[in-house]
Amino acid sequence: MGPPMRSSRRPSGRPVSFSAALLLGGAVQVAVAIAFAGASESAYRGVPSGLGLLFSVLAGVLAGPLAGILVALEGGAGFVIFVTNGALGGWVAVVLWIVAAGVAGAIADRYRETGHERDIAHASERRARQAAESESARLAHLHT
Repeated sequence: MGPPMRSSRRPSGRPVSFSAALLLGGAVQVAVAIAFAGASESAYRGVPSGLGLLFSVLAGVLAGPLAGILVALEGGAGFVIFVTNGALGGWVAVVLWIVAAGVAGAIADRYRETGHERDIAHASERRARQAAESESARLAHLHT
């Protein structure tokens, strides 16, 4: 049997490291909040919140639920401070980002785990089939 296949993925199976997601996701979140800080609300209604949700969920899917939650918190702080000036609606949006990022990250982790388990089961089945074929060939050779 050959050497095990090497994968470019992290041991967790996540495509992005936790620290990279925190640094990049948090920086993008705060940059978006600062960019929308001076604009009139009617010009961008819903855009900063939608972007905050998007980046939080993306971090959760790519780097895990905790990364997504922390990116949501980082971005949420910028959003509440710079965009909503502490309004209640801003806090509600941030809570929704946190929940969505955590749930999306957990679902993505479970999906990756299931795929890994399926790959292990297929490899085990393949080895068992090869062993059975080998034994069958050996027995056929003994009868001739």
